[in-house]
Amino acid sequence: MPRALDEAFGASLSDVSAHRVSVNTAVENYPICLTVKVLRHAPRLRLDGWDTVVETGIGTPSGRLGLTSWETGDPLPNLAASGPGDYRVRIHVRNQEEAAKYASDLPVEEHLVIVYPGTSRRTVFLSAGR
Repeated sequence: MPRALDEAFGASLSDVSAHRVSVNTAVENYPICLTVKVLRHAPRLRLDGWDTVVETGIGTPSGRLGLTSWETGDPLPNLAASGPGDYRVRIHVRNQEEAAKYASDLPVEEHLVIVYPGTSRRTVFLSAGR
């Protein structure tokens, strides 16, 4: 595993494989806000309001890419909109520290996961507001 990707795990990612992306959360057993966007082209970079933004590459020879929950294992619909090939996964995170401070029945921690075709396998920290 590349060193940069290993470092990214502590911030946002917990697992990237040929078929799955897993995202770290600060809280367990409390709701979070998770938004997933699957695009056919690279989106404009928007960092405002996010504590951490990290992006990495992933390849899927099968054309299947999922984001799963550790608890249920139920995947979202296929995130590989363009079929087999290489993709970029951009993960935005905010309010993790606030969410870890107290229990809430409402989502405090927020994640935005954007998946789009891209050939680079490099992991890039686009913003780390820590």
